[in-house]
Amino acid sequence: MLNVFLMLSLVFIVSLPLANAGQSGITYQGRILKPDGKPLEGSNVQFKLQIRTPNGSRCLMYEEVQTLDMENSGGLFSLTLNDGSGTRTDTSGYGLDRIFANRGSFTFAASKCSSGTTYNTSPEDGRMFYVSFKDETMSSFEPMPAMNINFVPLAIEAKQV
Repeated sequence: MLNVFLMLSLVFIVSLPLANAGQSGITYQGRILKPDGKPLEGSNVQFKLQIRTPNGSRCLMYEEVQTLDMENSGGLFSLTLNDGSGTRTDTSGYGLDRIFANRGSFTFAASKCSSGTTYNTSPEDGRMFYVSFKDETMSSFEPMPAMNINFVPLAIEAKQV
């Protein structure tokens, strides 16, 4: 595991709808610094972005991989989920609008959850956001701490009501 230190200010911005894609998206911004304080500036940095259920089973609802050229970026990055620039790699079949809908239940393959296969929503539920990254010098993805997605992306839910 590469000792990369993440120094970032997180910004979640909901875009309803994305101008060029006609679909909802979530923008995630930050800065990655190495342990020596220098920015991560790889030419081929991959980001794995996941949205998981907030319950203990942490079922994978959405996963997307995006690649950025971060040369001369000062370690700064900005990624928008569901804008067409990444590759969706999960098999849930749920769209981003449905993922943030706190109505009904979701069913997943057992391999996509740490336990169980069903997630029953509650009106106050958020979601969990997991991000990992690797550049061309790293052999595996480096995980960042999991984050709670609470109210801003739930504006996606509001547009459905």
